[in-house]
Amino acid sequence: MPDCRRRSSSLRGGGGTISPRVFTQYYRQKNRCFINKTSVKPTLYKTGKAAIFAAALTVFAACGAGTNLPELIQAQIYAGDGDVWLAWHEIDSAGDYSVLFNTTNNINTARQAAGPQLSPRKGVITTTVGSLENGLVYYFWIKTAGGLKGGASAALSARPCAAAPITGAITITQGGLYRLPANLKEIDQFEISVDTTEPVTILGNGIPSNPLTSEWATNKGAYINCLQRNTHLILRDIHIADAKMNAPAASTHLINFTGTGNTLTITGRNLMDAFNNMSRGIVKVPNGASLEINGLGTLYFYKNAQHAGIGGAMSGGKCGDITFDGPTIFGKGTKQGAVIGSANSVATTGTIRFISGEYTLIGNAQGAIIGGGAGAASTEGPTVIIEGGTFNFNVDYSGAAIGGGGFSTGNDKFGGTLTVSGGSIRTFIDANAIDPSGNKANGSWVLSQSLWNPVGEPGVNDKAIRTTTKLNSQGSAVYLFAFDTARLGAARRLYTVTLDGKLIYKGGRHGYRFINEDKIKYVDVAQGGQVTINTTLENWDENTDTKLYFYLTGRSHNLRVNETSFNVIWDGANQTFRLN
Repeated sequence: MPDCRRRSSSLRGGGGTISPRVFTQYYRQKNRCFINKTSVKPTLYKTGKAAIFAAALTVFAACGAGTNLPELIQAQIYAGDGDVWLAWHEIDSAGDYSVLFNTTNNINTARQAAGPQLSPRKGVITTTVGSLENGLVYYFWIKTAGGLKGGASAALSARPCAAAPITGAITITQGGLYRLPANLKEIDQFEISVDTTEPVTILGNGIPSNPLTSEWATNKGAYINCLQRNTHLILRDIHIADAKMNAPAASTHLINFTGTGNTLTITGRNLMDAFNNMSRGIVKVPNGASLEINGLGTLYFYKNAQHAGIGGAMSGGKCGDITFDGPTIFGKGTKQGAVIGSANSVATTGTIRFISGEYTLIGNAQGAIIGGGAGAASTEGPTVIIEGGTFNFNVDYSGAAIGGGGFSTGNDKFGGTLTVSGGSIRTFIDANAIDPSGNKANGSWVLSQSLWNPVGEPGVNDKAIRTTTKLNSQGSAVYLFAFDTARLGAARRLYTVTLDGKLIYKGGRHGYRFINEDKIKYVDVAQGGQVTINTTLENWDENTDTKLYFYLTGRSHNLRVNETSFNVIWDGANQTFRLN
């Protein structure tokens, strides 16, 4: 059974303190469920044919025999306040999906929920089932309409509970659900302290339909400090932007972790912006700390700072170990801090590891997209491990896609190591990185950013992955190979790719790109110049690139994409591949 926990008296709001007794009565009335202090830890449940990732305030029904959905569905379920959010990996041959639910754990009497929605990530489907009664246990089944003969998943179950309101600065000392206010237009700064290792879910109110209106002030200035190691923070549908005045200490990000063993789970659709010049980053993972970022939700962010977007803080801000497994992240960084990695003028010390997920990242900066910050002659790159996922890097200034900072020529020579055993990595060096003035001399690009010399024309080019070595998991050198999915005929939503019999990729094409990746700065829009970007959500556009990008060792290989096999021939003299 779940625990609808009471909050401690340290939960404070603008109207004063809520006592444990009053809050307990509130929860009993709203949820009609018992209260205990048992911690519910997130667990990965496998039943042979279904894998279910579950979180706090979730009940697990017994998984019956005969489940028809394979474990690749990887369903996730999170209880909310009067609703439940579900997400799962799409099965290429399954066709349409439906979600059935009831309170009796009997699929034969279950009713159908509203239709699932595609997430921004290709191959992931999400849905929110609302109008549920808090305190009741609901059972859910994900069912396919085709391809698997109407197979249904094992039962997933969750108990919605009323969320504790956040009205200002609070300290959270017990796990459970907490909701940000709908509007905090008058508060420049307020701190949410998380001082527990029990899972804490912070619910927001979604992303404003028009961030340029007064709605943009929603939760302006909120920031979250996680005070203990082994913190588990779950975000859903939050929108936080830093205040333009009265910024806190320079080391403060919008979310701050300390120590090792921390987890940040992304559910729903979230937007986090740090606008102030040199003010704050998004998620702080300092030197010596560790954080896993997981979940099938989406995070959009922008940081304009010497801090890293995710990683270290300025003034000695090396980053700790960061692992990404599952989320969809759209991130843009400016200034000298890396988008993911270390802050300005320092080397990266932690290991940055990607297991799965989709990452569309823009480096309009002197710091790397993944790696070190700029501003010193020895800003070394990190150890980066890519085991899977879909990556679209746009290099829009002098920073590396993966490697060290690029403040000036030579600063990138200590690039670190990239180890690749899976995933598709697309790196685009745009016109602004090659020639910020947007001019050509005698028909050729002026390579004023000598870090990229001799790239030549803008486009997909892995010279921006300026690491000392690119290796596979066995330590052998690897080289870029582009496979055009147009060879397969009709476009597919998903591609399953094996290399010499080993799975190296499962996902869609690179679905998004930087909207100005093929535009020239300082040139009129009508002549192919850059379009104006007013909000973070406007940074990305649909990508028409039909290629997938893999890193293979320098020999010939057998590549199988869906049902078709190809012989990939290695040209050692030119260090390139071709298809036979």
